Amino acid sequence: MADEKDTIEPKEPEPKEPEPKEPEVNDPEPKEPEPKEPPKGDTVNRYKHEREMGKLQKRIDDLEAENNKLKGKEDSVAALEKRLDEMEAKAKTDKVTAELEAAGCHNIKAAMACLDDHDGDIAKLKEAAPYLFTSSDKSKSTGGHPKGKPSDDEDEKLDRAFGIK
Repeated sequence: MADEKDTIEPKEPEPKEPEPKEPEVNDPEPKEPEPKEPPKGDTVNRYKHEREMGKLQKRIDDLEAENNKLKGKEDSVAALEKRLDEMEAKAKTDKVTAELEAAGCHNIKAAMACLDDHDGDIAKLKEAAPYLFTSSDKSKSTGGHPKGKPSDDEDEKLDRAFGIK
């Protein structure tokens, strides 16, 4: 008979730990369950840290969005300032145009172009270029008749031609 030492007793199989399941295709990130009891002592709780980091990231995103809104307002302020400058320039041009019309100017564009040469003074421009303005002196005549009115000689000729006179 054989010694008891030589006999081999069948060993019970050791219990295996269940293998972790692979995440499903639809689930982008597997979520790990939070531990039931938080570790004690000076250790950092990973889950608490992740929550705090999420809050901080949300705060950063909110501040960036607010900053972008402020930049948009700065752009709109610059656009408003540009528009204001354009409106002031137009108002100045309209004022000069009104003054030229009041002075009797025939050609506003030509007068505006020449006005800078005379330091913006309409009186100096009127002296230098009187042909741009209506003459205030009625004693000057070009020798012609107003439009539509025939001369006295032509009027008499027409009367004779139609047998009126």
